[in-house]
Amino acid sequence: MSIYKSGVGDELVNPENYNIEVIDYLDEEARILEMLISKFNTVIEAGCMTGRNLKLIHSLGKKYIGVDLERRYIIEAKLNFGSVENALFVCSDIINIEDVLINSKQSKETAVIVFPFNSFGNVNDNYTTLKCLLQQRFEIVIFTYRNDSVTNEVRKDYYKKSGFKNLVIEENADGVRFHDKTGLDSKAFSKYWFDNLGSQTNNIFYHNHFAKIGVAYFNFKVENLT
Repeated sequence: MSIYKSGVGDELVNPENYNIEVIDYLDEEARILEMLISKFNTVIEAGCMTGRNLKLIHSLGKKYIGVDLERRYIIEAKLNFGSVENALFVCSDIINIEDVLINSKQSKETAVIVFPFNSFGNVNDNYTTLKCLLQQRFEIVIFTYRNDSVTNEVRKDYYKKSGFKNLVIEENADGVRFHDKTGLDSKAFSKYWFDNLGSQTNNIFYHNHFAKIGVAYFNFKVENLT
């Protein structure tokens, strides 16, 4: 059973457990997200939980599709936002998003997939998932953590505040992985990992550092992103 299915993972999105660096990260993520999605009509939030960025995306006049593997999040999102115009919630693997767009009669040419708050780090097979989406020619934004000692300490503190005490940290060229016996398994991939995948799929991954601990990776060019 995953920490999200059991409910243990809900503590990771409880603001009471955020340290100041995570708060700054989320504030800056929202600001950068607004700039990165400006040219798109539809925003697909991968790992949306209960619709974490729906209000922001809807306020910008964009269509919203929230996708999550955990059914209880989708049920709650539909209860809270089911009447919102141009909003759709789907319990599915993000790999199947092309079928979702076809069924909802939306064009993927004007859509972007966004992985917020390191939701990409919770994906089971990150390499296969991202490669599949790239092969389907989706434009993608991934918000994640930097791979440095300062960020590692911030993440350790944040996870402990969220109830995950016996943490194991693994570091290599591909990135940093935090996990423990309760089921926490959060990966933050390195620029090397993204560049390696990009070279195999004919994609260039741009990146933008933000706040003290954050970095965004995206496979489309953006002018004047600061």
